[in-house]
Amino acid sequence: MNCTQIDQGRADSLLKELSEQSFNQAFHVEKERKERKEPIWALPSGERIYYTVSIEGTDVLLAGINSKHLNLSSFAKLAEEEQFNGQGRRCVKKLIETVLVPLCKNNNKKNFDVLFTSDEGRKVLCYLEKNVPAGIARITRSTSCRFHIE
Repeated sequence: MNCTQIDQGRADSLLKELSEQSFNQAFHVEKERKERKEPIWALPSGERIYYTVSIEGTDVLLAGINSKHLNLSSFAKLAEEEQFNGQGRRCVKKLIETVLVPLCKNNNKKNFDVLFTSDEGRKVLCYLEKNVPAGIARITRSTSCRFHIE
Protein backbone atom coordinates (compact mmCIF):
# COMPACT_ATOMS: atom_id res chain seq x y z
CA MET A 1 0.00 0.00 0.00
CA ASN A 2 1.51 3.34 -1.12
CA CYS A 3 0.55 6.98 -0.54
CA THR A 4 1.53 9.37 -3.33
CA GLN A 5 1.15 13.12 -3.48
CA ILE A 6 -0.36 14.17 -6.80
CA ASP A 7 -0.53 17.50 -8.59
CA GLN A 8 -3.62 19.62 -9.21
CA GLY A 9 -4.06 18.34 -12.78
CA ARG A 10 -4.03 14.67 -11.77
CA ALA A 11 -6.33 15.42 -8.81
CA ASP A 12 -8.72 17.23 -11.13
CA SER A 13 -8.85 14.25 -13.50
CA LEU A 14 -9.55 11.86 -10.62
CA LEU A 15 -12.22 14.13 -9.14
CA LYS A 16 -14.01 14.16 -12.48
CA GLU A 17 -13.91 10.33 -12.60
CA LEU A 18 -15.58 9.90 -9.19
CA SER A 19 -19.22 8.91 -9.01
CA GLU A 20 -21.53 11.89 -8.50
CA GLN A 21 -22.48 10.61 -5.04
CA SER A 22 -18.89 10.13 -3.87
CA PHE A 23 -17.84 13.51 -5.22
CA ASN A 24 -20.76 15.38 -3.64
CA GLN A 25 -20.38 13.69 -0.25
CA ALA A 26 -16.62 14.07 0.07
CA PHE A 27 -15.37 17.10 -1.83
CA HIS A 28 -17.56 20.03 -0.74
CA VAL A 29 -15.30 22.94 -1.68
CA GLU A 30 -14.46 21.34 -5.03
CA LYS A 31 -18.21 20.82 -5.59
CA GLU A 32 -18.70 24.59 -5.32
CA ARG A 33 -16.13 25.08 -8.08
CA LYS A 34 -17.98 22.55 -10.24
CA GLU A 35 -21.28 24.33 -9.63
CA ARG A 36 -19.68 27.64 -10.68
CA LYS A 37 -18.66 25.81 -13.88
CA GLU A 38 -14.96 26.40 -13.28
CA PRO A 39 -12.83 24.31 -15.65
CA ILE A 40 -10.58 23.02 -12.84
CA TRP A 41 -12.34 21.57 -9.78
CA ALA A 42 -9.22 20.62 -7.82
CA LEU A 43 -7.97 23.32 -5.47
CA PRO A 44 -4.46 24.79 -5.82
CA SER A 45 -1.70 23.37 -3.62
CA GLY A 46 -1.85 26.39 -1.29
CA GLU A 47 -5.33 25.25 -0.27
CA ARG A 48 -5.32 21.47 -0.71
CA ILE A 49 -2.71 18.74 -1.00
CA TYR A 50 -4.05 15.69 -2.83
CA TYR A 51 -2.91 12.10 -2.36
CA THR A 52 -3.78 8.76 -3.81
CA VAL A 53 -3.42 5.55 -1.88
CA SER A 54 -2.75 2.55 -4.08
CA ILE A 55 -2.74 -1.19 -3.59
CA GLU A 56 -0.71 -3.28 -6.02
CA GLY A 57 -0.49 -0.36 -8.45
CA THR A 58 -4.21 0.46 -8.45
CA ASP A 59 -5.34 3.81 -7.02
CA VAL A 60 -7.93 2.90 -4.40
CA LEU A 61 -8.42 6.18 -2.52
CA LEU A 62 -8.26 9.89 -3.35
CA ALA A 63 -7.75 12.21 -0.38
CA GLY A 64 -7.42 15.94 0.10
CA ILE A 65 -5.55 17.53 3.02
CA ASN A 66 -6.21 21.15 3.94
CA SER A 67 -2.85 22.84 3.32
CA LYS A 68 -3.33 25.56 5.93
CA HIS A 69 -4.73 23.52 8.84
CA LEU A 70 -3.31 20.07 7.96
CA ASN A 71 -6.69 18.40 8.41
CA LEU A 72 -8.00 15.50 6.36
CA SER A 73 -10.59 17.43 4.35
CA SER A 74 -11.91 14.83 1.95
CA PHE A 75 -11.52 11.25 0.85
CA ALA A 76 -13.33 8.96 -1.56
CA LYS A 77 -12.85 5.48 -2.92
CA LEU A 78 -11.61 5.34 -6.51
CA ALA A 79 -11.52 1.61 -7.23
CA GLU A 80 -14.86 -0.13 -7.56
CA GLU A 81 -13.45 -3.61 -8.18
CA GLU A 82 -14.66 -6.25 -5.72
CA GLN A 83 -11.09 -7.10 -4.68
CA PHE A 84 -10.84 -3.61 -3.10
CA ASN A 85 -14.08 -3.78 -1.10
CA GLY A 86 -13.36 -2.82 2.50
CA GLN A 87 -9.86 -1.58 1.65
CA GLY A 88 -10.76 2.11 1.86
CA ARG A 89 -10.59 2.00 5.65
CA ARG A 90 -7.09 0.54 5.57
CA CYS A 91 -6.11 3.17 3.00
CA VAL A 92 -7.28 6.02 5.27
CA LYS A 93 -5.33 4.49 8.15
CA LYS A 94 -2.21 4.26 5.97
CA LEU A 95 -2.64 7.88 4.86
CA ILE A 96 -2.89 9.02 8.49
CA GLU A 97 0.20 7.02 9.50
CA THR A 98 2.46 7.90 6.59
CA VAL A 99 1.28 11.39 5.59
CA LEU A 100 -0.75 13.22 8.24
CA VAL A 101 1.19 12.20 11.36
CA PRO A 102 4.58 13.20 9.84
CA LEU A 103 3.11 16.45 8.41
CA CYS A 104 1.74 17.38 11.83
CA LYS A 105 4.96 16.49 13.63
CA ASN A 106 7.08 18.45 11.13
CA ASN A 107 4.82 21.48 11.68
CA ASN A 108 4.66 21.13 15.49
CA LYS A 109 0.95 20.40 15.33
CA LYS A 110 -0.43 18.28 18.18
CA ASN A 111 -3.64 17.11 16.46
CA PHE A 112 -5.74 17.21 13.29
CA ASP A 113 -9.46 17.03 12.63
CA VAL A 114 -11.61 14.93 10.33
CA LEU A 115 -15.35 15.31 9.81
CA PHE A 116 -17.02 11.98 8.98
CA THR A 117 -20.39 12.88 7.45
CA SER A 118 -21.45 9.90 5.34
CA ASP A 119 -22.43 6.41 6.48
CA GLU A 120 -19.26 5.04 4.91
CA GLY A 121 -17.22 7.76 6.62
CA ARG A 122 -18.64 6.76 9.99
CA LYS A 123 -17.67 3.14 9.26
CA VAL A 124 -14.14 4.36 8.59
CA LEU A 125 -14.16 6.16 11.94
CA CYS A 126 -15.31 3.02 13.80
CA TYR A 127 -12.52 1.06 12.10
CA LEU A 128 -9.94 3.68 13.10
CA GLU A 129 -11.15 3.70 16.70
CA LYS A 130 -10.64 -0.08 16.85
CA ASN A 131 -7.39 0.02 14.83
CA VAL A 132 -5.75 3.24 16.00
CA PRO A 133 -3.19 4.40 13.44
CA ALA A 134 0.48 4.40 14.45
CA GLY A 135 1.50 7.80 15.79
CA ILE A 136 -1.97 8.58 17.16
CA ALA A 137 -2.31 8.72 20.95
CA ARG A 138 -6.11 8.95 21.01
CA ILE A 139 -9.17 9.93 19.01
CA THR A 140 -11.81 12.21 20.53
CA ARG A 141 -15.26 12.95 19.15
CA SER A 142 -17.11 16.27 19.09
CA THR A 143 -18.56 17.97 16.00
CA SER A 144 -15.61 16.50 14.14
CA CYS A 145 -13.12 13.87 15.25
CA ARG A 146 -9.78 14.97 16.60
CA PHE A 147 -6.76 12.72 16.17
CA HIS A 148 -4.14 13.48 18.83
CA ILE A 149 -0.52 12.91 17.82
CA GLU A 150 1.73 10.87 20.15
